[in-house]
Amino acid sequence: IVAFDPNSTVNIANLIVSSAANLTANNLIFGPAGMDIESGGTLNFNAQSTSGGSLLIETGAIFVQMNLSPLGFASAMVQSGGLLTHASNSNIQNIILANGNTRISNNLSVRPATLKLNVSGDFTLQSGASITVDGLGYAGGISACSSNNGNNQAGLGPGGGGGATGSGNFAGSGGGYGGMGGTAFGGIAAGASYDSIAYPTEFGSGGGSGDGGCYPGNITGNPGGAGGGMVLLSVGGTLTIDGLISANGASTINSGGAGSGGSVNITATTLAGSGVIRANGGTAGYYPGSGGGGRIALLHEFKTFNGSLIVAAGAGNQMGQVGSIVDNGVVIQSAVISSSSPASMAQTVEQIAPAPTSISATLLEQDGSIPSAASTGAVTGTFSFSPFVLTRIIGGPFSDSGFITARWTETSSGFPPTQGDFRGVVFRSSTSAPLSVKGAMTGDIRATVDGTLAESNPGSGVFDLLNAGLRFNQFASQGISGNIYLQGSAVYAASQQFSNVSLNILQTSVSGPISGPYSGNLNMTATRVRVSDPSNPHNGQGFADISFQSALGSGSAWAYSKTFFNELTRLTGWSDDPLKGLMTGILDESANPRSFLAWIEGLNVGLPPTGSLIMKVIGPVTGGVSPGQTLSYGITLINPGYQAVNNMSVIVAYPDRTDFIAASPGYTLYQLGHFTAGSYELKPFLRWDVPIIPARSALLFNYEGRVRLTGTAHEPLYGSDYIVNESDAQNILGQFASP
Repeated sequence: IVAFDPNSTVNIANLIVSSAANLTANNLIFGPAGMDIESGGTLNFNAQSTSGGSLLIETGAIFVQMNLSPLGFASAMVQSGGLLTHASNSNIQNIILANGNTRISNNLSVRPATLKLNVSGDFTLQSGASITVDGLGYAGGISACSSNNGNNQAGLGPGGGGGATGSGNFAGSGGGYGGMGGTAFGGIAAGASYDSIAYPTEFGSGGGSGDGGCYPGNITGNPGGAGGGMVLLSVGGTLTIDGLISANGASTINSGGAGSGGSVNITATTLAGSGVIRANGGTAGYYPGSGGGGRIALLHEFKTFNGSLIVAAGAGNQMGQVGSIVDNGVVIQSAVISSSSPASMAQTVEQIAPAPTSISATLLEQDGSIPSAASTGAVTGTFSFSPFVLTRIIGGPFSDSGFITARWTETSSGFPPTQGDFRGVVFRSSTSAPLSVKGAMTGDIRATVDGTLAESNPGSGVFDLLNAGLRFNQFASQGISGNIYLQGSAVYAASQQFSNVSLNILQTSVSGPISGPYSGNLNMTATRVRVSDPSNPHNGQGFADISFQSALGSGSAWAYSKTFFNELTRLTGWSDDPLKGLMTGILDESANPRSFLAWIEGLNVGLPPTGSLIMKVIGPVTGGVSPGQTLSYGITLINPGYQAVNNMSVIVAYPDRTDFIAASPGYTLYQLGHFTAGSYELKPFLRWDVPIIPARSALLFNYEGRVRLTGTAHEPLYGSDYIVNESDAQNILGQFASP
């Protein structure tokens, strides 16, 4: 056992491991010789970071990553018979949020370990070598082992399979991830899919436990299988895979449901080899559900890899769904995305092919932290952001627009911390306004972030006061939605200004089908701005401002962007109503025409279906109209929710001194007496009664009016539009007779 000072940086010329060893350290800097795990050696590696040197795992050697930190090496090789893996995550337990509002229980830890490896040069996985994290994700459920076998545990994770309930339902369902798990015989709920198809960073979920198997000395009964683990590789040179990368879910042999496949996420300049990359669901017997397939995502500039990519559901009578494979933003395989899926997927292509433009700009980078942001809502505690890096454009057409990158940690008394990454965009509506912040949190919490950064000293240019609202769809290992509110202050320790930085700007329109809870055709117009300067530390980073038109109406989206190989841009952010959700995607600028894969995760996971209404009005601004002018308006009434809304009324109050001309069918017109400017006149009111607004639908209403000749040119006139319960409309207007 070797433990270095946890607060120090340690320089090591060469580390050789020839037997079993545990190493704990903070930051390790290796010399060119790096680390060599010799045949028969096993290294349990718990360093917070590494850099430099090479990693060599010889035949028969084992390297086990014990924490969440990404590890960096100049080069890496796993020889035939060598193994690279991460520790088991079987100790993760669900964090319970009552109706998404209050954390009421938590056991043990969250996310002890993943396999994250950054290699600046080449990485070779020889034939016969393996990166294997089979069954190292979220644990399967445990049987009750009591006189009442109907109290079995669901599998852990956002897609945990349901446990047996007794009364004939004696088998557990399969865990879900890239695809749903298999439903056990008797109808026990299967595990759902979750996470991003474009950039997966999650474990597979466990299957639910089954009845039976309890006897003296065995208190676990027939547990569910664990989900597959997580592999995240970033390789600056050539990644050669002639061996095996495997993140399969664990299989079961009795009544427990199997675990789902995990995730394999690879970014490499060149992807080569003829090996196997897989994230299959575990197999199960006749009655329990098998595990759903996991997720594989590849991003590369060059590809000669001709091996196998597999995300199959586990075998069994009650099979789950296949998982997902995405290669440079192209969906190779996916489970069917239906109206009941937790996310929508849009595959769009460019309609017009404009050439990008370039401008020169000044960037201001402010480095610091938010030591303590108080949280209320679903979680009462503290969020810290460190590092917290705010980068803005100074001057020009994109002045005060920019992006934020940060690492966050949440702590609450009595609970283990949660942690992850934050990526966001900033912009300013006026020179006196605060910075608007739009972004996404990933990791133990997946959430949209909508807030502001204001100046504690107005006019100082130091935006240090954070107010933000989070809407999450996953909290630690639980798929559930809720709200968190943050208030905190940033402390900037340093700043840098970069002059004459080249910015690459692309303005494009894409169109294509969207499937899932939101369906139909989606048209998007995006402005993507990125730093295009290899000498700048922010090269490739940027932001995208997106407007869209869908069957449910129009809206906006914002995303932090990171471009790889000058042509593949990964986006992380969120879209607003009527397609509200956490958005990830891949914009492929090398394709002709360019293509954009968008994945929009819903924000109502674990909550009962509800309806919600949004009313948008389009028409002339009545702050300056002329006598005799005809005014035409359109009202779009949108229900983006998952349940119909019944018995509502749309009411229109015309502007003063305006007469009714026409309206969509089904209206009732009321001419009501109204005093304005000391005189009495009639004012038109319209009412449409709407018995039902179906889930995920939009209704359109039109009306026209004409300004009376008694007015003056450019007179400000204002009307109003309302959506109210039909009973309220009847109480208000029902007493008046229509003409």
